[in-house]
Amino acid sequence: MKVGRASLGPSVATEVLYSFGFAQCYRAIATNQNGGSPYRSRCVMLIRGDYVAIHDELESGAEGKFNWTNEANGLVWQVFGDTEFQKPIKSFTNDERFLLMLTDDQIRDFSLPKSTFSIRSDGQFFVPVAGRYKFRTTWKTHTQDVPEEDTVRLYMDDHKIFDSKGPSTAEVELEARPYALRFEYVHASNKPPYLSLACMRPDKPNYEQLDNSNFGTQHPMPFIQQVHGGPGNQLHIVAPEKLDVAKVSSGARIGSAEFVLFSDVSATEGDESLHFPGKAGYASNGAVAFFEGTHIERNGLGLSRSDGDFGASVKLTKPNVLEGHVAGRSGGTLHIHLPAQFPVEGLKVTFDGHNVPVTVEESILAMPVTVKQSDGVKTYRITA
Repeated sequence: MKVGRASLGPSVATEVLYSFGFAQCYRAIATNQNGGSPYRSRCVMLIRGDYVAIHDELESGAEGKFNWTNEANGLVWQVFGDTEFQKPIKSFTNDERFLLMLTDDQIRDFSLPKSTFSIRSDGQFFVPVAGRYKFRTTWKTHTQDVPEEDTVRLYMDDHKIFDSKGPSTAEVELEARPYALRFEYVHASNKPPYLSLACMRPDKPNYEQLDNSNFGTQHPMPFIQQVHGGPGNQLHIVAPEKLDVAKVSSGARIGSAEFVLFSDVSATEGDESLHFPGKAGYASNGAVAFFEGTHIERNGLGLSRSDGDFGASVKLTKPNVLEGHVAGRSGGTLHIHLPAQFPVEGLKVTFDGHNVPVTVEESILAMPVTVKQSDGVKTYRITA
């Protein structure tokens, strides 16, 4: 988000991270408010792995421009403990300078058997200039060839560039565009491998060991839906595909019964109800959470707190089981508004893995909560 020339600025993660399973939330405070910037904060809410709600808090009347950029990461490496790519050991993103390199240090780090293993690397090759490229397996510091028992394969856009044992070279005509790339190495010998990949570009005369400047994993752009566009506060929903999103005064409704909330709301329509005084909350049928607020209720299932400074969630996971999370700066009392038909006799309640005393009055369960920010997230469970 840009507000004139102002942005959020670098933000150290000092606020509470509410990692509540089905909903996660964090608010980053703008670092340049003392300089008179109208940009106050950004609240990011991740709902399951389905979508992200991004709420930018601006001064009333301020105009902002929302931007989204996908940055390419390094190639994804998968390491296997066999020669058939069937026994995965480790998967990671290669952010080192050089693209494909295998040394004794890495073999020790991966805890690989010295006799047989395999490595697969996936991503994209962002071809800088069109022309004929020459590829070969090469060494960082050693002159010996790849052991003849070992196999090296290179694919681009599912076309096999080479598949051979021992030293490998190949030439291929490429356009100036991204290509899907896969590199595989199968180590079947007892000889120590020092493997990397080199390339001669059409605009350069010598082979060069490839670095990550032209390789990576580029993720597709998400679908961005503007819910509130300002002036003032803005709300955007970011997802892999277009969602059924409707604007409501307090935030957005996703689908028919899911809400991301960034201001007060109190509404009752027929059998449907939604109540939330606060700045960041989530509600659906069967699950609610307040991150910044004191109370939230959706169709009979609700939460409220007295004393303390914390957020909480609750979800009906079975007809007789409620599970939830708590995170914050200080504890107090959490009140769980039990849904209709939930038994109130013989309740067993655990908080942070320990039985806790509770009281129940008119289907509202009161539970003591002890938490501080350094504790991270604590869990509780109510079983009837």
